[in-house]
Amino acid sequence: MHPHLKKNSLIDIVAPGFGCSTEELQAGVRWLENLGFRTRVPKNLLGPDLLHSNSDAIRAKHLITAFEKKDSEAIWFLRGGYGSNRLLPFLKNCKPHKKILIGISDITSLHSYAIQKWKWSTFHGPLLDRIAKGLVPENILAETLNVITGKTNQVHFENLVPLNQAAKTNKKLTAAVVGGNLKVIESHLGTKEALKFQNKIVMFEEIGERAYRVDRMLFHFEQAGAFKNCKAVVLGHFIQDLEPEGKPSKTPELLKKWASLQSFPVLQGLECGHDINQRILPLGTKATLQLGKKSSLIVPTGVKPCE
Repeated sequence: MHPHLKKNSLIDIVAPGFGCSTEELQAGVRWLENLGFRTRVPKNLLGPDLLHSNSDAIRAKHLITAFEKKDSEAIWFLRGGYGSNRLLPFLKNCKPHKKILIGISDITSLHSYAIQKWKWSTFHGPLLDRIAKGLVPENILAETLNVITGKTNQVHFENLVPLNQAAKTNKKLTAAVVGGNLKVIESHLGTKEALKFQNKIVMFEEIGERAYRVDRMLFHFEQAGAFKNCKAVVLGHFIQDLEPEGKPSKTPELLKKWASLQSFPVLQGLECGHDINQRILPLGTKATLQLGKKSSLIVPTGVKPCE
């Protein structure tokens, strides 16, 4: 279990994927410090690189340093994009000090690694650059802060929608939640870092992928046998997936069709992903999924309650 954050807790800020503007970084730092937290930002966090916030070697150094520091209690990732997967080989000899991890999208690679390699729990939650730009609603920020400061010990997701017959049966499932961005998870198939779905509740979310691409990814998982003994799949946001020339998205129907062919429960409606309501989802803690007409997901935070 993680210690909760409190006034003066130190938070490391790392950018393992894309970068952002200096102004956005500074705004994110101000937001955290105005809440009473201390922050630590590497001097060369944002540097020259064709794709990323800096070179692989420098980004890896920042990441490993943040993981190994004993005086910080959290890492809040600055931005997603692409690049975290390139840093996993550097973590081979990392000796991490357990702490809270917060981020989404490309950060899925690091969530999955920490959960499987180090047996941590982590948080699929808003990135710092998005908070800095004022794109995260106040109620989402409040819930996120309540979780990491130990004011609440569970996150409740109500009104999930069953998409297949297995999800309509009135029963409860108990399992850890894993997952995140669909494309990032699929990109690890065939590697030693591939996320294992066995005996897990798996969450998928995605942005900007047309229906045929979503279908291709899901079929790839099936071909690889990834869904064997999977407890359930719960779908978060699937957005910006219009067809060419602005034609309506085919993704909702595609997901329903895919769900109908699965023997495990598939549900949708989790407010997690790239849409405006990026609710915080604890990963790696044992959750309870209620199936049936009043489907819900209750996920322990894995954070010590505040005193």
